[in-house]
Amino acid sequence: MNELPALPAYLTAADGLFFPDGNIILQAEGTVFMLYKGLLASKSAVFADMLAFPQPGGEAKSLLGVPLVELYDNAEEATYFLRALTDSSYLPPGKLISFHEVAGVLRLANKYDTPYLVERAIAHIASVYPPTLDAWEHRNEHRTILPTPNLAVGVLLLARERPESLECVLPQVLYAIADGLTVSDIWDGVDFPVDGSNRQGQDGAAGPCKRLEICRADQHALFRAREELLQAKRRRMYAFLTSLSAGCGAMACREEKLKCYAGVAWDSTIFDEEFDWRCFEQRVCRR
Repeated sequence: MNELPALPAYLTAADGLFFPDGNIILQAEGTVFMLYKGLLASKSAVFADMLAFPQPGGEAKSLLGVPLVELYDNAEEATYFLRALTDSSYLPPGKLISFHEVAGVLRLANKYDTPYLVERAIAHIASVYPPTLDAWEHRNEHRTILPTPNLAVGVLLLARERPESLECVLPQVLYAIADGLTVSDIWDGVDFPVDGSNRQGQDGAAGPCKRLEICRADQHALFRAREELLQAKRRRMYAFLTSLSAGCGAMACREEKLKCYAGVAWDSTIFDEEFDWRCFEQRVCRR
């Protein structure tokens, strides 16, 4: 195996993506990737065109005697994308992965015209925000994105960046935000982990976060939806709790309904998106 060549001090070789026998070097910020022209061209139409013609601006650049192409992308996202592009075991359907990885792959897969990676990234996001009620009830069993605080807001902002890719999950994401966040969260923004994880430090404090803010148009839509959801839930629950089910005259059932009614009468949210309706029905409708 060829020995790894030395790099200038200001550059770092991407772990697992710098092959000494590669014939093209890509640079994103201070990170470099030594890969293979044929592989990149076969996976991405943009790379195929990019590598077929010399770069504009005069003399072609090189590093370690190998042609160098500069990518004007975030180094972390470029690492996620190029790993997914060159390693079939990375980002497969069904594998648990962080939102930051999925978002990075989606952004650059769109940019570099790699449709199959776009589809994989969308599938991961749709596992958390599925399109059917049955899948929604079981989404925590099948989700493939690691639990992340305020994930719905992160997905919403990504969807606004890439509406052509994530339009299919927008209704579910907006519902999750309207039903799960407080008014102040929607108005003032939320904290979101910078690495897309839910890890905490040794002192129990949350890891580094950045502030995510929802645009004004989405805020207005969410406030309207939140009020409509709240009223719909109240109507549904009060109708159920104040009526008698056909064929059900057990006193225990009536008493249980009364307890539930007293518990939710002054609740501003009634039930959140994770409420277990089957368990509730079994509890109040026992004979």
